[in-house]
Amino acid sequence: KQSKMTFVLERERRQTAGNRLKRLLEKQEDPDDEFYGTAYGGFLDEEEDNDYDSEESEEDVVDSDFDQDDEEQQQQQQAEGEQEQTDTSKKRKTNEDSDDDEDGTMKRRRKKVVYQAQSLQQEVKKFLVF
Repeated sequence: KQSKMTFVLERERRQTAGNRLKRLLEKQEDPDDEFYGTAYGGFLDEEEDNDYDSEESEEDVVDSDFDQDDEEQQQQQQAEGEQEQTDTSKKRKTNEDSDDDEDGTMKRRRKKVVYQAQSLQQEVKKFLVF
C-alpha cells in the first residue's frame, strides 16, 4: 500500500485532469433555477406589485431583559437564587417540624441512616488498613 501512495504523490498531474467533471457541471441544470423560474409565474416583477399595501404591523416587542447589562442580570439571578435558598430552608424547617410522627418514626429513620453510614465508614477503614 505504501508503494501505491508514494507513486500517487510522485507522479505529475495529468493535463486532462478534471475535464470530465467540468463538462458534467456545465451540463447540469440548476434545479433551483428551474423551480423558481416556473413556480408562481416565475416570480417576475409585475406592475400590480407596486400597488400593494400591507397591513399595519405591530410594534416589535423586545424581551424585558434585553436592555440589562450582564452584571445586572447576574445580580438579579443571584438575588433570585438567594431567595430560593431562603424559601427552601424555611420549607425544610417546616417539614422537619412536621415530619415527626407521634411515635417519632422520622427520628428513628435518621438514626438508622446515621448508623448505616458509620458502619460503612468502619468497613472502608478495614479495607484501607490492608
